[in-house]
Amino acid sequence: MSRAAEDRLTALSEEGRIHHPPRRDAFREAGPVGVAFALRRAADGTGDVFAPTFRAAGALRLFGLRLEDFFRAHLAGEVAAARDPHPDLHRVDLQKGILAPVVPLGLLVEVVGGLALGFRMRGQDRVGVVCDSDGATSTGAWHEGLVFAAARRCPMVLVVETGADPAALRRQTRIESFTEKAAGYGVGAASVEGRDVLAISEAVAAAVAAAREGQGVQMVEIRYSGGDPVAYLRGRILDEGLAGEDEILAVERQAAAECAAAAERVADEAVPAVSERFPGVYTDAERPARRTWSGPSPTEAV
Repeated sequence: MSRAAEDRLTALSEEGRIHHPPRRDAFREAGPVGVAFALRRAADGTGDVFAPTFRAAGALRLFGLRLEDFFRAHLAGEVAAARDPHPDLHRVDLQKGILAPVVPLGLLVEVVGGLALGFRMRGQDRVGVVCDSDGATSTGAWHEGLVFAAARRCPMVLVVETGADPAALRRQTRIESFTEKAAGYGVGAASVEGRDVLAISEAVAAAVAAAREGQGVQMVEIRYSGGDPVAYLRGRILDEGLAGEDEILAVERQAAAECAAAAERVADEAVPAVSERFPGVYTDAERPARRTWSGPSPTEAV
């Protein structure tokens, strides 16, 4: 579904219906999906909390994001900005357990560490999971947040997503794997290939279980090598006889059809009134001006 949605965005861009080029996941769909699938998801504020990077459309759908909202965030920028308070999938829904990416990089480690400490202090059976890029690991906030959470044994899992460019990675660290840093913080660690959604889900599930059981912060490194996760999973399904070629094609056609239909449903939405864009901010009610000076008026003073 993630791949089909991005393919549809590309087609809409080529048709001139999107005024900015879509930002694709570059074969990184398996990471956020595998992470989200391993979590306890709930819509009533009792599930785990997930703080993804901006490459997380598939994960957000597991947390309840509708396809219409996904396309609304991209189609007709003015309409998206007017109707959607979280454009470009930067969403916050604490009831569903979603935290949006923030700037500066690395700050979410501190935020989720604080949330996780609150879970522990309240005796709640919940875990906070935060995803960050390898670049974020070079910030002070990332380091400080991890020291804080690790020292207090917060039920938190830190996912580090590393790219396929060795030169870019060398600008952040001289080690071969971020799991080598984990011992310095006193946290558990695992490393997994980024194209294998099943392996990612299994690794994160194990880390979440350890954090939930009181073993403190856990780290999972996802290594993206540039391999296609959809093609990899398709090959594995066929090799293991879990489904046939016709069944896989049917799933792909259904995903493409659902994406096309969702995009068309929101493509021609009218721009709402200003009062609808920002509820609770603007009002037409007449209100007398409030004095902020408690002394005499200028006229009285003269």
